Amino acid sequence: LPQEAVSREDFLVALMKTMGAKSVPSVQKTRFADDYELDENCKGYVEVAYSLGIIDGTFESDGLHFYPKKSITLAEASIMINNIIGAKADNILPTFKDDNEIPSWASEDISILCDLGILQKENGKINPNRFLTKEQVSQILMSLLKYRGKLEE
Repeated sequence: LPQEAVSREDFLVALMKTMGAKSVPSVQKTRFADDYELDENCKGYVEVAYSLGIIDGTFESDGLHFYPKKSITLAEASIMINNIIGAKADNILPTFKDDNEIPSWASEDISILCDLGILQKENGKINPNRFLTKEQVSQILMSLLKYRGKLEE
């Protein structure tokens, strides 16, 4: 269903495939304490993403967590995307009516991705803490492909 929320692991795999990941090693166990929650076919992507700095996880008392089944927010997705493309802010970045809702750790990435046209404002807002739906993820990944095409021209 297009309005269904997308999990963190599903977003990561879709993002990596969109960016050209063809094959990842088979991994029995990742470095994450919540590894048991990961789908078997996602473990290789998660491990590669960690080693490349695309994700870093959250430290809890029992170790590093990825929270694979948790729905992904726009703020979380923006970090993963920009960790892959590595875009830097070289001009005045967009502002949003809901700037105060943007987590400090995602602020620059969200602004950069909006400036590049990968993320879109809605009525001047970015809604950084909303869970992304399948439809929204599809739109973001299509915008990312368009951006990537511009880079390769």
